[in-house]
Amino acid sequence: MILRLEANVKRLEKLTLRIEERVKKNEEKNPSKDLAKTKASVLEAKTLLSSTATKIDSLKSTIDSLLSTDDPKESFKKVRESLNSIKNDLKKVHSLLVKAINYIK
Repeated sequence: MILRLEANVKRLEKLTLRIEERVKKNEEKNPSKDLAKTKASVLEAKTLLSSTATKIDSLKSTIDSLLSTDDPKESFKKVRESLNSIKNDLKKVHSLLVKAINYIK
């Protein structure tokens, strides 16, 4: 599961870089075009993506310590909540990047 989440983060990071390159090209072609909303969406997506990557790293350590806990039911509950939070963050990042692409058009 963690490998899938990390792969998703890498894909979104790659997409973010491509969008940033596209913004630069559009600025060079048409300097009068307002791309402030696009830049804001990309910046918000980048910060959320970095915090999500941090959450994934902390989830790894939580899963590693899961085996040595006295109350596995409670630990799995925390892991499940963390996974849901990460999934929601990744969905939010994706929607922000979609908005950024739409602002470019």
